[in-house]
Amino acid sequence: MEKILILLTALTVVLGMRVVGTLLVSSLIILPAVTALQLSLGFRATFFAAMACGVICVTAGITASFYLSLPTGATIVVVNFLLFAAAFVYGRFRP
Repeated sequence: MEKILILLTALTVVLGMRVVGTLLVSSLIILPAVTALQLSLGFRATFFAAMACGVICVTAGITASFYLSLPTGATIVVVNFLLFAAAFVYGRFRP
């Protein structure tokens, strides 16, 4: 299972860099995982929460980019960071 996860991550990075660029690929790999980790979940829940964060950020970023006439990649990164910041604050003040 671990080798499959590593292989899929490497494949995503290599193909993604050619299609959308380094900034967006690194943002889509790192920020959803770190956001999910701020919620202190188990491995399986963190895995699915990171996937959900990625889908939500891409969808919200593309929508905001369309309506606000902003660059799509940068908007996705900003939405990703805002979701991380919200999870970070929630993680710090959670009982």
